[in-house]
Amino acid sequence: NFTFPWQNLGNLYKRYLQRYAEAENAYKKAIYLGENDATIWNILGNLYQDFLAQYDEAANAYKKAIELAPENIMAKYNLLFLLRDKLGNLGEAMEYWKEIKNIETNEFKDTKHLHEAIFAYYDKNAGIAEENWKTALGIIGNELPDSTFDDWQRSAAIAVKLGYGKHLLGILVQTGHCKTIRPFYEAIKALDLGTERYLTSVAAEVREPAKQVFQFMKKYAGIETQDDAPRKKKK
Repeated sequence: NFTFPWQNLGNLYKRYLQRYAEAENAYKKAIYLGENDATIWNILGNLYQDFLAQYDEAANAYKKAIELAPENIMAKYNLLFLLRDKLGNLGEAMEYWKEIKNIETNEFKDTKHLHEAIFAYYDKNAGIAEENWKTALGIIGNELPDSTFDDWQRSAAIAVKLGYGKHLLGILVQTGHCKTIRPFYEAIKALDLGTERYLTSVAAEVREPAKQVFQFMKKYAGIETQDDAPRKKKK
């Protein structure tokens, strides 16, 4: 399969080098070699949504993935994130959620409950949100899965944006995940406090992965922090 090297190159540019234009070119080359590969269209959609802020292109990529593989539940979940959290089409997102939420699948069950939690936050129902966060945490155990890691970051970012950062932190303390997925917990705490500088106070082995999560969430939710304010020069 000649698409894999280009897909892997795109992943390298995106995840480790933050060279997003080059990642886009690599993914497009993979699509050129395997235009009917729904997975690559979905990955390209994530690049447009999470890093390039090209939301029309993201929607088109997800829809292409769904057209090629109607059973691709992840592309549908990603389109839902886009509609609700990036485009602000809450009503349209809710209608789409009603359409897809009962699709039977053994994949990405944690993401299903993350969506339920975020919809509950939009509806100002912290109780329902808590139930779904705890269900999702129970599904993943003590480690955030690679396959849905971005969904956890997106969901936590929106929780903070909607004013539920402390609520989510409390849930992670209750379940013990403040320790087992500590970089995630500390990143949420830093974002809720409004400063990346908080992370200088945590252990070095936690600090670096927490910074990466913090930066992703900050960008995803469009949250301005104290770090963005111009510093006054000392006299």
